[in-house]
Amino acid sequence: MMGRQDYTREELDGGRTRIGAAAPHAALAKTVGASKDATIAGALSAFDAGYFNDLMSALDRLYVQRVRKVTGNDTNPLTEVDLLVDSILDHGGVLTKLNAIKYVPQQSLVGLQVGDEITLTGDQFAALSTAFFAELEERFVTV
Repeated sequence: MMGRQDYTREELDGGRTRIGAAAPHAALAKTVGASKDATIAGALSAFDAGYFNDLMSALDRLYVQRVRKVTGNDTNPLTEVDLLVDSILDHGGVLTKLNAIKYVPQQSLVGLQVGDEITLTGDQFAALSTAFFAELEERFVTV
């Protein structure tokens, strides 16, 4: 498939809905936290380590054809998702630099350094996905 320089409002809203469907996790985490059972809390924590990385990959997949000339090569939510997903899928979950992106950890939302293991939390995923959709809307959505 060829690269995309724009997306429709419907494509953006559809992606927000699909990724937003993961919201029941917050209710589950709240219930687990209220239980005060360390075994259950540990199980949720172990689950989260892969869950949010996988959800980040799903987010990226919805808009995988976005072109670099629109995305940019600076540190922004779109390039941060590119970098994280590439590292999750192709580098064993260790943040690895891509030559096409000028990654500056201090400007990123997740704040990982090159060489760090990627284990996203719910809060990190929420912040990055919200910023991703806002940036996608600004740069790619046609009026």
